[in-house]
Amino acid sequence: TVNVVSRNIIKRTPVGNPDDWKTKYPPKGYIGGTLRNGWNASKQGPDFTLRTSKAKTGEAAIARASKVANTLKIGETLYLTNPQPYANRIEFGYSKKQAPRGMVRISIAEAEQVLRRQ
Repeated sequence: TVNVVSRNIIKRTPVGNPDDWKTKYPPKGYIGGTLRNGWNASKQGPDFTLRTSKAKTGEAAIARASKVANTLKIGETLYLTNPQPYANRIEFGYSKKQAPRGMVRISIAEAEQVLRRQ
């Protein structure tokens, strides 16, 4: 379902781990958890609201996605967007330890496999 896919995407979104960084210091302006909690869900079109919450669990993003997903009718689209400027880099392998195969692509591929089996 849409709820499962969106939850998987959000939970797979890495939170910065200083042990994986080239230096032990975060990049200037870095707030841990902003990528994971930065996911927005809507059905009217992409929501590019930039969120800066420090919530590393992603539960707020999951709740937002679930709230919108639960209102969808057949044929409607859920837009799950993350406007953080580095989200695309993370999706395509920048986080080699935490998300080497991305978050979105792997979650969509898993959902397609489940649907094919049904």
